[in-house]
Amino acid sequence: MSTKLFSPACRSRRAAKRSQHGVVLFISLIVLVAMSLAGIALMRSVDTTVMVSGNIALKQSAILGADQGTQAAVVWLEANNTGGTLQNNISSGSYFAALSMDPVDWFVDSSWVDAKLVNGGAPDYAGNTISYLIHRQCTLAGAYDSVGNTCAAIDQSVGGSVLTEGDSFKAGVTTAFARSKQLYYRITTRVKGPRNSVSIIQTTVSLGA
Repeated sequence: MSTKLFSPACRSRRAAKRSQHGVVLFISLIVLVAMSLAGIALMRSVDTTVMVSGNIALKQSAILGADQGTQAAVVWLEANNTGGTLQNNISSGSYFAALSMDPVDWFVDSSWVDAKLVNGGAPDYAGNTISYLIHRQCTLAGAYDSVGNTCAAIDQSVGGSVLTEGDSFKAGVTTAFARSKQLYYRITTRVKGPRNSVSIIQTTVSLGA
């Protein structure tokens, strides 16, 4: 029967090997945790990017939808631009013959109590609800040429040989054609879409007085 003896050096090497296995396991756990955290961060980043992209798309859709409200307001103005109809407020058309000088917060619902709903308030194909308000660019209601009333307009008194922007000359004559009086109207359109997206668009148009 033989006896196998281990020297102190041999026992030391075996102990070192066991300790090395423990360090590798510890480092592997650290790397695993770091990779898990990186994966979670990547997923959150992707989710945020998708959400932001979706919100931008909805905002663009709301801006495009505002054109429907502007067109509806223009059609209403043209249909009611007869005689002195537009000299006074018309609640059914969400029309105001004078422009308020007070600041307005267009993103507050209370500013849209008197607004006209396009398509009766039914959402469009993108889920947007469209409404508008029309303001004549005058300081007072009534006739645009009344005393004390100041309106944004194109002057009709054009003549002589002076040509200004927007005028035309008759061939062979140095006199410009006289323009009819053109008053300006401001159309404010609000579009409310999915995910509480809101767009406010203002357009200025001119019509003959």
